[in-house]
Amino acid sequence: MKTSKTTRLLSFLLMLCMVLSLLPASAMAQEPTEIVTELPVQELEEQTQITYSDVSVAFDQLDALMPETIGEKTVILRRGGNVSEALELTLLVYDNNANYGADYQLYYNDELIAKLDGATSVYDAFRDGGTLTDGLLFDMSATYQAQVAEETGTAAEEISAAQMLSQLDELGALAARIPVTFEAGESAVALTVELLDDALREYEESFLMAVLDAQGEVVEDAQLLLAIEDNEEAPVVSVSFDCAYELVADSETGLAELVFRRTGDLATSTLAVLLMNGETLGYVDFAPHQDKQTVWVVPGTYTLA
Repeated sequence: MKTSKTTRLLSFLLMLCMVLSLLPASAMAQEPTEIVTELPVQELEEQTQITYSDVSVAFDQLDALMPETIGEKTVILRRGGNVSEALELTLLVYDNNANYGADYQLYYNDELIAKLDGATSVYDAFRDGGTLTDGLLFDMSATYQAQVAEETGTAAEEISAAQMLSQLDELGALAARIPVTFEAGESAVALTVELLDDALREYEESFLMAVLDAQGEVVEDAQLLLAIEDNEEAPVVSVSFDCAYELVADSETGLAELVFRRTGDLATSTLAVLLMNGETLGYVDFAPHQDKQTVWVVPGTYTLA
């Protein structure tokens, strides 16, 4: 098993970062706005190492942005080293803000892969009745360290990529689980991504494919983030703070009220990214035709990305 430093974060974390880019620059173009509350907030120090499988399997390079209208795209998974023996793997498919079965679907060995019952997307998992989802950070390494520190009183020094990936399982974002087999002498297998065109005005939608070895460890080079480019004109919206620049936390609850205003194409839903002290905290969720949103937060400096 080989080890990578935290600075080389998992490529599947890019999927979560993609959620931060749900809205193109034209849709959210504005100067950063800060709301300052009293009291400092402690920051968590990161010293975690991330471990992966040492199986030699990788996806072939390809253009990760797929136009919605292309129909289908072939994805090749290739193994290196000795191919004289059969190799069994598991391919996991996680929906970021795409939806399996509505925006795309996969075929393996010419068979349609069924969507797992109850599966949702990371985008939808973070929707929480129009309020900020509390306690879920996108830096899963930091989240895991915080949990370990709280339970044991010591900082986590090592975490497997599979443990980090499992946090997406807990969100319910696992859309499909596909057993993949390299037969003896076989060096490559193919999957087909079918794009399902529609007439909806949407932002780019993405999903992640990650391969596990027989022991359930993530193969570092077998992680692939794919995005679907919508062919309809993208909705344009703007989200900004609608409250005083400096707020004072309530003396009893210790919380301050942030108010947000949305303008533009209100017929669509919008997740606005909220940062606290420069770090991603979560989202403020606007339902279709909703123009105002309020959340209560702990003291800190807040910015809309």
